[in-house]
Amino acid sequence: MHVSRFIILFTLILVSPAIVTGFAQDLVDLDRQTPRGLRGVKVFPSVAEDIEHAGLREDAVKTDTELRLRLAGIRVVDSDKDFTSTPGSPMLIVGVEGASIGDTYGYHVCIYLSQTVLLERDLSLRATGQFRGQSFQADTWSTCVVGVAKGNPSEKIRSTVKDLVDKFINAYLSVNPKPK
Repeated sequence: MHVSRFIILFTLILVSPAIVTGFAQDLVDLDRQTPRGLRGVKVFPSVAEDIEHAGLREDAVKTDTELRLRLAGIRVVDSDKDFTSTPGSPMLIVGVEGASIGDTYGYHVCIYLSQTVLLERDLSLRATGQFRGQSFQADTWSTCVVGVAKGNPSEKIRSTVKDLVDKFINAYLSVNPKPK
């Protein structure tokens, strides 16, 4: 059991930054433009079991994220009806993955903006088969951090989530300036 957790922890620490950095550098300009025109986002948190056992709950991540968005003037979509009627059905997914070995935690925090997209070459194309007529959802903006914490990681991870939400807020405000 400890060997598999060590492998997960090792992979999170060493491999993830290289993948995320390489991917992010290729999409910087497009990445900055994808929040343009958003009329709000619905927040979807996800926290790994080991991190939850340490004390960080999904509801705390959701509350922290929604508060920061509201303070920045970004509309938070609460109801399912508002979500499906908001153009693009934009979701801000806050994912906290992690594993522990004893009192050492490896964690990976990512924030993704996922929204409805159409294929550029044919805007009429939609999913087929059992999903016929439905739109495609895709992650169009993201930022991630990998870290290690000795002892309870909850506050460190919570602070990391807030920092990453601030990155999203900055990207959003760079293409959606507040009216003067």
